[in-house]
Amino acid sequence: MKGRIITVVCLCIALASACSTAPSDEPVDDLFAGFNPGSKAASSHSNAVEYLSVITQVIQSHMSEPERFSGKTCDLKINLDREGKVTSVIAVDGDPPLCGAGIKAVKAADIPAPPDEQTYQAFKVSIIEFKPL
Repeated sequence: MKGRIITVVCLCIALASACSTAPSDEPVDDLFAGFNPGSKAASSHSNAVEYLSVITQVIQSHMSEPERFSGKTCDLKINLDREGKVTSVIAVDGDPPLCGAGIKAVKAADIPAPPDEQTYQAFKVSIIEFKPL
């Protein structure tokens, strides 16, 4: 049975652009006080989260024998064009054999186009961490 790979994309850019509120000294409980779930920022955040899920599933489907890499990680830097095509992928850090398998999976993946401009801007250059379960 094929194991699962958790793919995490750093969404710092997505969250920063989607939630354009200035930092405050308010307690953590008030962190999202100005966040309106019906706002454009909420929609962009939702699109980014959904797009991350799609990217994760597509890349995972091209990863072979993930159980071989149990306990190992690899960070890959991926550049996407507006249509979702991978224009480059390089290993940034991690286990060399896992990084090789991750690069191969990313290149084989048919990633769909981002749903909107903000999501594209958030994902056009992403760091993905592969980490077998």
